[in-house]
Amino acid sequence: GSFVASAFEKRSGEFHAKFKDRYGAWRTVRTAERSLRAARDFAQEKERSERRIREGIERDQGEGAGKTFGWLAQWWLDTFAEKQRSQSFTIYLRKYAIPRLGHEPLASIRDHHIEEFLGALEDEADLSPKTLNDVRAALHRVFVLGRARGKWRGENPVETVERRKVPKAPPRPVLRVHEVTPFLDAAGEWRCLMATALWMALRRGEIFALKKSHVNLAERTLVVAHSHEAETTK
Repeated sequence: GSFVASAFEKRSGEFHAKFKDRYGAWRTVRTAERSLRAARDFAQEKERSERRIREGIERDQGEGAGKTFGWLAQWWLDTFAEKQRSQSFTIYLRKYAIPRLGHEPLASIRDHHIEEFLGALEDEADLSPKTLNDVRAALHRVFVLGRARGKWRGENPVETVERRKVPKAPPRPVLRVHEVTPFLDAAGEWRCLMATALWMALRRGEIFALKKSHVNLAERTLVVAHSHEAETTK
């Protein structure tokens, strides 16, 4: 069919596309094209895609249509990384996922690509099954939040990728009853802290987040509500 899409050069070497979206409204976007003709082709393709979405022929893939996994992962990092209590997802994305999958178009990534990626990490980086599951979880989170925020409405290729089986770790050694007194005697100036952690079964972060206001000696209660600087416990 005929197109009303067009393109224009706003500044030297900066080309913009103008096209009608699925709702019949005009949209103008800056392109990465290097010529007016290429920008015009881009505008016509965008208008064609919007028309197919309006007619139900093509699925709306969100803002990430035509973009790469690297673009979506960087959006997640820019939006959520600083809000995470743990930086493990940020590390996995920057160290493993973006270098290996960042160039892949979102629309082209399938579950077998994720399997191959995790398999390569297992072989080359010698990552444990638990760490591989954490890397998988980081990828899954990027796609889930991308869908929730309208960045990528296509498939989530991580959903059908099975988690690795993690061998059960042997139980950690614990203090026996007869060892408690010698342990606390050896704690020295840390005796009170160690005793609180021991008898209340608190984690290190929960211990160091305790305040006087959390203790009620009259009622013999202790409120555990924080961990380090976080507003919640782990």
